Amino acid sequence: MSVDVHFKAFSSTPTTHFKNHFKIIRWHPPTPGRTKLNFDGSLQGKSAAGGYILRDWKGAVLLAGACNYGNTTVAMGESRALRDGMEAALNAGYSTLEVEGDNSLVIAAVKGEIWVPWRIKTVIYDIRQLFMQASNSKLTQSIGKQI
Repeated sequence: MSVDVHFKAFSSTPTTHFKNHFKIIRWHPPTPGRTKLNFDGSLQGKSAAGGYILRDWKGAVLLAGACNYGNTTVAMGESRALRDGMEAALNAGYSTLEVEGDNSLVIAAVKGEIWVPWRIKTVIYDIRQLFMQASNSKLTQSIGKQI
């Protein structure tokens, strides 16, 4: 089962517009018995926001949340959305997670593959601590197909 989203009318859809091209994002469900946490952040002017959604293997929404983080960077919005989503999932009793986002910097920082930018260092530390509490969880980067 997968879900294709390719609306071109509204910016609130998971489709991203790049110079008359669109990026199709396909949601893939987690392995049966597991839950999937998707997170994302955005920046408009100097105001960053982020959100998350937790779904089961059938696609049913278990949790969702969003927050405006104020005057900061998109990396901070992305990383805080991940931290907020992880905290919410663990607090609700979901600990076997497949976590997916599209920000390569945040994902690489959490995995320890790059030097962590100082502005998000404490948030990345928090996320790593949360992953230690989440049994058998994994973090991957979503990749859209540009058309």
